[in-house]
Amino acid sequence: MTNQPPTHSVTDLAAALTSQDVSSETRRRAATSLGALASVEAVEALIAGLDCSDSGAVHAVVDALGDVGPAAGAAAPHLVATMRRSDAETRRRAVLALQRIDPDHPVPVGLMLGDVQSPGEPAPGGRALPDAVLDNVPTLIARVDREERYTYVNRAYAEWVGRTAGDIVGRTVADIHAPDIYANMSAHLRQGR
Repeated sequence: MTNQPPTHSVTDLAAALTSQDVSSETRRRAATSLGALASVEAVEALIAGLDCSDSGAVHAVVDALGDVGPAAGAAAPHLVATMRRSDAETRRRAVLALQRIDPDHPVPVGLMLGDVQSPGEPAPGGRALPDAVLDNVPTLIARVDREERYTYVNRAYAEWVGRTAGDIVGRTVADIHAPDIYANMSAHLRQGR
């Protein structure tokens, strides 16, 4: 195995990223260098690198795509596909990368956490989604029942509101938010019914 740093042409970096004849560290450096290039060709090479069997290299690819930011928009569906077949650390990194690629795009939290219906409720496989996981997701998560009463909020949501989760759960959305904020939220709440 060679540990020589790859040259900076996209072709050479792409070859190093997908080669089985180089070290894991070389693949990681190639991914980082491709991310720094931030060209269409570099993003395409990074997308191809998502299929690498080296988890360290895949982590570097996911991180590099996030570092590219909005210019890596074409990678979003590939990141979601990677989340479907990856370990928890790769899914976590992919969520963060998706947020950097498109901060306004909803993060597919369900993919990050598995096939779980909703917080604390058993999924089809019988698993429950632990609050500890949801509390560490960098996304606002809340569940509201038909009466617009909070049944769950994660830590990020509670911090956003400026209260504890215990202060929010059991109260209505109108109780928690100022009238102008509630007016903006109520249309969305009605659509979700």
